Amino acid sequence: MLPRCYTPAALKFWALTVALSLGVACSSPGGSATPTSPAAPPTTTTPLPTTTPSPTPSVLGDVFLEDDFSDPSSGWPDLPPDRLFPGLTVGYKKGQYSMDAAPGAKLAYMLPAPVPTSANHVVVSVDVAQFGEHALYGLFCKSDRRTANAFLFVIDSTGSWSVARMNDGRLVPIEGGRSEVLQPGIGVNRLEAYCFDKEPLPNPVAELRFRVNGEELFAGRVPRGLSGPKNAIPGLYFETDIEGDTEVLFDDFLFQGVDPNQLPGSGSGESAD
Repeated sequence: MLPRCYTPAALKFWALTVALSLGVACSSPGGSATPTSPAAPPTTTTPLPTTTPSPTPSVLGDVFLEDDFSDPSSGWPDLPPDRLFPGLTVGYKKGQYSMDAAPGAKLAYMLPAPVPTSANHVVVSVDVAQFGEHALYGLFCKSDRRTANAFLFVIDSTGSWSVARMNDGRLVPIEGGRSEVLQPGIGVNRLEAYCFDKEPLPNPVAELRFRVNGEELFAGRVPRGLSGPKNAIPGLYFETDIEGDTEVLFDDFLFQGVDPNQLPGSGSGESAD
């Protein structure tokens, strides 16, 4: 089964940081349009008390997937133009993974990683570089198999970043901004998304951290609707502006477990509203 894509009818969430307003639909592998929903109101966030340094290697746990994309049989889709929907080509390219949108292609694409297992507390990271017209790109974590529920961590080609959640197919803004840490355009950025389950059912809470090039841009806790390893799939995200004509290259993808209790400033006594 090919991965699904989502293109909300009004991406008001992204306007928080990049002033975009797109109204597009993507096609499923069968060629029909995927129903879209407008962005929902912002999610309530409980900030963590301090900005924390990157974890030491002792904090990191089992590696679930490590891929430098040098092996084209490692499990990611390798598809020619228009196989997923008009204007998009995805696949291995000279030791990297490419998502390439043709001129005029307007799309948003969530690609789950080919991972057989996961955990409640994980970190997913990747190197990204972008060429061409404006685009948004990054990672997601804590996704179900339909990619209808997930947390997204993205940057764009102008130096903006955003954190959001996909809630039953609707984009819900969490936080965003601009940072001089981001390398614009063809500069390579290392993205790291930390996703932890901090509170059990019936009111699960996720602790999220977003780091770019080693600097933490966001740390907070938000309610989450689903929990458990089976709802903890990571992946790659790609969204084009109205111009299309852009390519994003991903490299050195890493997905592994992490002990959140050993992260500085990551206590267990907080909860989201």
